[in-house]
Amino acid sequence: MEKVKIQSELLSGTYKFAETTIIRGNDECFELWNSRDSVVLKSIALVLNEELGDIISDKCYHIKGRGGLKAAVDCVNQQLNNYKYMFKSDVRSYYASINHDVLYDLLRKHIIDPKTLSLIYRFMKRTVYCDGYYRDVDKGICRGCSLSPLLGALYLKELDDLFISSKTTVSYCRFMDDWIVLTNNKYQLRRWIGKINKILTGLKLEKAEDKTFVGKIDKGFDFLGFHFSREGLTVSKMTVKKFNDKLTASVHKWRNRFYESGLKTVKKMKGEKTLAESISLYVKNWKKWVNSYGRFLANAVRINLHAAICG
Repeated sequence: MEKVKIQSELLSGTYKFAETTIIRGNDECFELWNSRDSVVLKSIALVLNEELGDIISDKCYHIKGRGGLKAAVDCVNQQLNNYKYMFKSDVRSYYASINHDVLYDLLRKHIIDPKTLSLIYRFMKRTVYCDGYYRDVDKGICRGCSLSPLLGALYLKELDDLFISSKTTVSYCRFMDDWIVLTNNKYQLRRWIGKINKILTGLKLEKAEDKTFVGKIDKGFDFLGFHFSREGLTVSKMTVKKFNDKLTASVHKWRNRFYESGLKTVKKMKGEKTLAESISLYVKNWKKWVNSYGRFLANAVRINLHAAICG
C-alpha cells in the first residue's frame, strides 16, 4: 500500500521529503533520513547512476563499478615510478560546501526530466532537525546518503574533464574530493595547480591546505590512507593511529561502564558483544581490509590485540 502511495506521489510530482535528523557520533555528525525517503533516494541514485555514469571520468573511482578505494590506490601505485613530481589535495568540508545553484545548473545539463530535477532540488533544500530546532539548509548535501556520492562526483566533473582533454603526459586520479596529479615537470605541475585553483573558485570551493602537498615523489607521501614511496606501498601512520584511537575509545567506553556500575564485571545487554569480542571483530575486519591490498603492499601491519585490550 505504501509502495503504491509513493509511486503515485512521484509520478504526480507531489512527493515531499521529511526533515532529516542529526545523529552525533564520536567525531562527527550525520543526517538520518526516514525509511520512506531513504527508499526514494536509493531509487533516484540507481536511475542517475545509469544516466550519469558514462559522463563521469573513469579516473573518478568512488562511483559504483569503478573499483573503489582499492582501484584508486592501485592506479597511483602503478604509475608512481613513471613520474618525478606530485600534487595531492582535497576540498575543505566538501559535502557541506557544495553550492546548490551550481549543482542544480550541472544537473540541468544532463537530466531532462523536470520531476527528477525537482526531487533532487528538494533533496538539497532539506530541513534539518537537531536538539529541538528546525533549520532550512541553503548549502551543502548530506553525508551517508546513497545519492550523495554520485552528486559529489558530478560536482567536480570539470576537474576530471581538465585532465581528460589534456594532451600532455600526466597521471590523474580522484576518489570523491581527494585527487592527485603526477608529472615529470615541476613547471608544468605549477600550471596544473593554477588551473585547478581556478576551477575550484568557479565551483565556490576551497582546498584543504593542511591536506595539500606538492613535491618530489622521492620524498614519499600519504594518499587515501596509504603511504606511497619508491620502496613500496605501506599503510600510513595516520591510518594506524586512527585504528589505535578507535580501539582505545572502545576500551574506555567499557571501563567507564564498569566504574559507573560499581560492579566487578560489566553486565552486557542482550545481543551486545563483550569488550574482547567487540575489539576482536574490529581488528579482524581491519586486518582483512589491509590484507586485501596484499598483492602490492610492501609490508603488513601487526596489531597486538592483547595489548589493545589490557593497555
